[in-house]
Amino acid sequence: MRIRRPTRTLSSISQIYLLLYSPKPLTKYLPKVSHKTSFFSHLPFHSSLCSTMAGGSESFSTTAEDTAKYGFERGDMYQSNLAGTLDPYERHVFLCYKSHESWPTRVEDSDSDPLPKLLASAIKARKGDMNLKTKLTICEGSNDLKLSDGDVLIFPDMILYRGLKESDVDSFVEDVLVSGKPWLSGVQEELTG
Repeated sequence: MRIRRPTRTLSSISQIYLLLYSPKPLTKYLPKVSHKTSFFSHLPFHSSLCSTMAGGSESFSTTAEDTAKYGFERGDMYQSNLAGTLDPYERHVFLCYKSHESWPTRVEDSDSDPLPKLLASAIKARKGDMNLKTKLTICEGSNDLKLSDGDVLIFPDMILYRGLKESDVDSFVEDVLVSGKPWLSGVQEELTG
């Protein structure tokens, strides 16, 4: 079996995040789902959003045997309670950075990719000074959403800062994540949708 990891695109991330964490009820915006279809069938997952670890896109076709062995119908599914197994956080920061195809296994630890490493290190070093428990996720930008390297999205605040550079990481973390103020070196944009 080949191990696959999904490409984290912002359009799908923001839609899923809003669905799961929005303080406003979103049920009126969701499509009607019959009990014959999967609950997740309306979400924007496509085979083009998934890739192998080697980087090549693949189409996913699932056999009944694979579904029974690895899917939601496997024997160990629903045998344990998953509640409380994920550490909660109050703020989710997404850093747009290059493409998943060029990332090393842990882009946050890579010496060849200084921006994600510096931001991850600064957040870790200042976590005791932050009022909100913060999670960092590295994702690739999206031409559809006009996001590029260095763009930072902050949820649930629905804020976008563009063009974070290595030299600005400390001031960004201090201003935005520790002090809760707008970043002095960047322009704050509101995310909608």
